[in-house]
Amino acid sequence: ITAAGAGGTITLLRDYRQQGDEDAVLLDLTDKTLDLNGFTYHFGYACHFTGSNGTIKNGAMTIDDNSNDTWALAVNGPYADHFTIDGVTLNKGILIQHGTDVQLNDLTVTTPERNDAAAVQINGGCSATITGGSYTAIDKNNIDSVVFSKTDLTLNGSGSLTIDAQAGHGVVSKDELTITGGSYTVTAAEHGMTGKDSLAVAGGDFTIISGKDGLHAENADDSALGFLYVADGTFTITAQGDAVS
Repeated sequence: ITAAGAGGTITLLRDYRQQGDEDAVLLDLTDKTLDLNGFTYHFGYACHFTGSNGTIKNGAMTIDDNSNDTWALAVNGPYADHFTIDGVTLNKGILIQHGTDVQLNDLTVTTPERNDAAAVQINGGCSATITGGSYTAIDKNNIDSVVFSKTDLTLNGSGSLTIDAQAGHGVVSKDELTITGGSYTVTAAEHGMTGKDSLAVAGGDFTIISGKDGLHAENADDSALGFLYVADGTFTITAQGDAVS
């Protein structure tokens, strides 16, 4: 990646594990494309990338299951504007620490069931758009949302996140979905944001257009779960179902 020139493409030819002090690695993709080519790029800790007009596409990026990081991929460094991630599956969440106009197309976040949690964090001054509508099942779970987590999922940070789910839901957690803050614009064919065990909102600004419910919590397997809690926030919800259910 370091040796590739501007405009160049780095193509994986096999599954690859990054060597060295993985927690300190920051790879620069300025004007470069990393084509995963259907393979998996694996780190021990979160994969940190920077670079204006950089692109990562077509494959998986994973970290060790026992890593304490709650995200597998971080867009980081002093300059990461117009960064694009296209058709990538992550085994934990994503951190947008720096950068505006970060485009995340057909992004799948699928946390291992034994992990505690994943996070999607957009820091202040940063903006990202996640677009999807074509989902591929990678195990027994039915992936049916732009952001999907098998376990607890937290959306946090004070930046702005736009989600466009042309099919299915915007955000789904199969356990607890917690939103601590940030600005969210969600357009979804079905539910906007849903948690199976619970959906808890501490605050944030929400604009949701959904084909079903805007905010939804439901556990058909356990009547003691599936609760929804809203402490604070500003909401503009246009839903074909219920705004909050």
